[in-house]
Amino acid sequence: SKNPYLETIVTIALLTGMRRGEILDLQWEDILFDKALLFIKETKNGKPRAVPLSSSALEHMKKLAKTKNENIPFVFPSKKR
Repeated sequence: SKNPYLETIVTIALLTGMRRGEILDLQWEDILFDKALLFIKETKNGKPRAVPLSSSALEHMKKLAKTKNENIPFVFPSKKR
């Protein structure tokens, strides 16, 4: 794939059980690195939830954070957003 985020997206999906839409809608403000948590504001059932990050998932997110664009709020930006 030409998508530079695909490996991280698949890894996060496997390590957290998050749905594709939840992952793609994830914003940097939704991640608490110090507590190893992600917050999902809108879920399929309409209730927000917190997702704990394993050490491996947290490392993937930290690595991705080093390359983030401060002007783009999405963790996995696309041309559609």
